[in-house]
Amino acid sequence: MSVVYVNAASGIERLRMSVSRMKASTILGVFTFAGVITLEPMYMVAEVALVYAAVWPTFRRAGAKLHRHAYTGFSVVLACLGAAITYNRLGASIAAVPPSILVFIAINAAMIAAALAIAGHHHNWPMLRSVHLYATLCGTMSVGAGVGYAIHWHMVAGLAGLPVIFVVHTRTARETVRDVAAFVDGIWNRVGWLTLAEERERSGNCFSALLVDVRAHADMPAVLQVVREWFATDSIGRYSDLQLVVLLDQAESAANALAVRLTAALRDLGVMAGAGAAENQQMGLADVLAVAECAAIIRRSTLDEQAELR
Repeated sequence: MSVVYVNAASGIERLRMSVSRMKASTILGVFTFAGVITLEPMYMVAEVALVYAAVWPTFRRAGAKLHRHAYTGFSVVLACLGAAITYNRLGASIAAVPPSILVFIAINAAMIAAALAIAGHHHNWPMLRSVHLYATLCGTMSVGAGVGYAIHWHMVAGLAGLPVIFVVHTRTARETVRDVAAFVDGIWNRVGWLTLAEERERSGNCFSALLVDVRAHADMPAVLQVVREWFATDSIGRYSDLQLVVLLDQAESAANALAVRLTAALRDLGVMAGAGAAENQQMGLADVLAVAECAAIIRRSTLDEQAELR
């Protein structure tokens, strides 16, 4: 489990990409939980740290942020320590594995809940109620325990399985980077932003989508600079070559006011772009984006008619 955004554009794409990213994240549990079974706590902590340091380049390319990745690694270290203590106190037997897995999941979930509460990411709370995610984690930890017992049974035989697991992880990690190539010029791509909005919508939270429509490719760098100054980079997406979208917590009236001000600011720079906004309270995401796009195009078209900007 990790505090990361999952990316996809529609129901089918969201499922495919969330599975891809989840595999790339949870497959690490095979390595880390094998350490719970086979290593002393001190060496196990070092192993977990090395595993998460080794996969950082992959997750960085997929759009993860360093502080979130570091926190995830720290959470897994604490969870592994709790699991190891449970496993050893229950006799270090096969019967001790299920309770150890439950302790791991409980500690990890508590750490993630704390991170979400501190960051104010209330729209991600439904992630902690995902039965499928916990089932996947249980399966991954069980495979890790199996690898650990294989190493105890026969060192060479057990270690021979690690390259296979490494190949599987490498494959899923590459799929993650390809599918989740989350950031383009420092912002979400279309696929990533749409899933960010879909997850917010699925959680039942109200939000507004602001869309910026640009007249020409030459205007985009200036628009990007202004939008980045106004909004957080983890809420901005590139909807098309000539359109940006921003996910806002503001109600529709406030979002529309922002769109008007943004359009005026762009006009002051001589940029042919317009912004529009709509709220999801009574509309689906597709309708929200359609309404926001309409308003943005109307405002941009109005600017197009201004002689001083031709």
